[in-house]
Amino acid sequence: MDTSYVLIRVYNQETIEVYYFKCNTYCNRTLYKYPICFTANNIHCMFILISLHNEFIFLSTQHKLYLGKELYKAEISIQLNQQYIQE
Repeated sequence: MDTSYVLIRVYNQETIEVYYFKCNTYCNRTLYKYPICFTANNIHCMFILISLHNEFIFLSTQHKLYLGKELYKAEISIQLNQQYIQE
């Protein structure tokens, strides 16, 4: 199981924002660091930005596939001018 999670949102129907939260356990307490934020106008640029960051190397394949699916949905919602809701 991954010790992180990702929040994706569409800002002003033109920009995709990704917030990556990493979780650490210390003395049986779950601590979250400040998020790493990525912003791009399309998923191609977003994939390049994400691939340049070392933290995403440690995500499971399932988590990476989920991230790709959600980013694709976000881009389609921008193109169709619809509201994006992350699953």
